[in-house]
Amino acid sequence: MGLELADCIILANADQVKHHVEVSVLNDKHAESITKLIRLKYIDKHGKMSETAKQLASSLRITAHKLQQGIKVKGRKKTDPKAIINIRRWASVTVKKVDYACSPSFCYIGKPIRGMELSKVFVPNIKTIETLFNPPTDTPLKKAEIFAYQIEKLGGLEVIWIKAEETYIAIDVRYVDFIMDAFKGVDFYCTDMVSPIYAINKRGTVKAVVSAFDPTERLQRPNFE
Repeated sequence: MGLELADCIILANADQVKHHVEVSVLNDKHAESITKLIRLKYIDKHGKMSETAKQLASSLRITAHKLQQGIKVKGRKKTDPKAIINIRRWASVTVKKVDYACSPSFCYIGKPIRGMELSKVFVPNIKTIETLFNPPTDTPLKKAEIFAYQIEKLGGLEVIWIKAEETYIAIDVRYVDFIMDAFKGVDFYCTDMVSPIYAINKRGTVKAVVSAFDPTERLQRPNFE
């Protein structure tokens, strides 16, 4: 069994001087990772790291730094499209015989996938859904290209930046990878930095809508120039 992201985060965050994992301060949610790292001899029972673990931790920190600066999309490994189920508060509604699955920041045509936790309190607004899936014709939509991938930190916020002319918008990577997997051949469109982002197929049908959000307090947009 290989290492997973949670295991790698523990190694990357280890004391870089003492080469030591503070086993005693990690809470119960890390117990499985600690057990695995000991079993695979990356650390001993006291948290002392092996030479292999030291090299891996160093490599992880270098990679994390690059990802924090942002990389071109072609250089990244896509997330599991089903990672979207980890986003809470989903609802399923039918509008004019069309099924929609919605979270507060995302809505797509179709039924919820297995594992999505349906909320008892979140109720999407039907008129809002109708408006979102019929974008305004008085304001031209700009076609956007997927520009960059960026993380806040290992295990933290992950975003895809899209670019439409001089407009840059960040989207949670889980939404993007789900859309690209569920709706083959769609393109992204927007009007400005605060408008919704539309995923539209070749026939001009809106298949999904994502809310824009501003991550600038946590991330600085990549610049590849």
